[in-house]
Amino acid sequence: MQFQPGFENDSSYKSTTVPFEVQKHLEFIDITEDGYMLLGSSNLSSRRCTGSVWYFLEAEEAPDKEKCLTGTDCKTSVSDGKFLDSKQKIIVGEDSGAVTVYTLTELEDDHSFHLVSESTRNDHDNTVLTIAVSSDKKQVASGGMDLCIKIWNTEDLLIKNNYQLAHCHHVTNLAFRPQDSNYTFASSSLDGTVLLWDSRQFEPATVLRDTPNEGLSALAWNSVDDNVLAVGSVIGNIDLIDLRTVSNVMESRPFNRAIHKLLYINSNSLAAVAESHEVKVVQHSSDKLNIVYNDERHNDFVRGLAWHPKMKCLFSCGWDKQVIKHNVFAN
Repeated sequence: MQFQPGFENDSSYKSTTVPFEVQKHLEFIDITEDGYMLLGSSNLSSRRCTGSVWYFLEAEEAPDKEKCLTGTDCKTSVSDGKFLDSKQKIIVGEDSGAVTVYTLTELEDDHSFHLVSESTRNDHDNTVLTIAVSSDKKQVASGGMDLCIKIWNTEDLLIKNNYQLAHCHHVTNLAFRPQDSNYTFASSSLDGTVLLWDSRQFEPATVLRDTPNEGLSALAWNSVDDNVLAVGSVIGNIDLIDLRTVSNVMESRPFNRAIHKLLYINSNSLAAVAESHEVKVVQHSSDKLNIVYNDERHNDFVRGLAWHPKMKCLFSCGWDKQVIKHNVFAN
């Protein structure tokens, strides 16, 4: 039985048997409009890399496994994951190349909750590095080390479009345009290009960036003006591209290491993490990007970022097994 809305207020619910531990290397987080958190963890230091995903009702309780609603082991280490709806379905990409959809399910006999694997596809030939979900939740894009991009139908996890050799190097990030028709998305790659795609077509629509000597590693659409796309590079640069002119409108270098993830938290504030222990937020005015927030509480590489819509704050996770809350606009 799938759970019904409002279960979090029902005193009869209880968590189920969960994996033995939350592994040290926290890879990603995602938070719904209601504040539920998805957390992905991996063990990258053993001979056999393992992974797991965890579901928390309260973001501030992560990564304490005793306070999670449920969790499940994955066959290999995990790389990215997203909610597919408000609380019930999630999709996870693994280092094996697998893409799996899980459904949060309640058992009738004891009211325990489980993440049940609904469908798994192994169509990628190498590690899945990035997953993006369209705004209507009907399409998922995945890409990774096999240089391919695949578009999936979320209802049955069947491939709608398969872009073989979409880039000449690893596909590092994918992002659907938030206010578009749910078909337009961008991709970045270590080959130095950012491409704009229409999933109804078989070739990229536009080359937005081409810097062969500077691999590109992260993307984020402006949440209000989706003509603006932020691009992060392996040397720590962040550039803002205006789709109307296909040109850089602003640039900055807040890190001296590869940018790993970018996230717009409002119309002019962009959170960023790199291959470092820092979490930074830059704001853009008419002509430049300024660092307005810098946090160094993590002790290892920061990997995941998510905005909490209810609490109006930023959460980060990293390889130090910490989930940290950031009150970026507290002052």
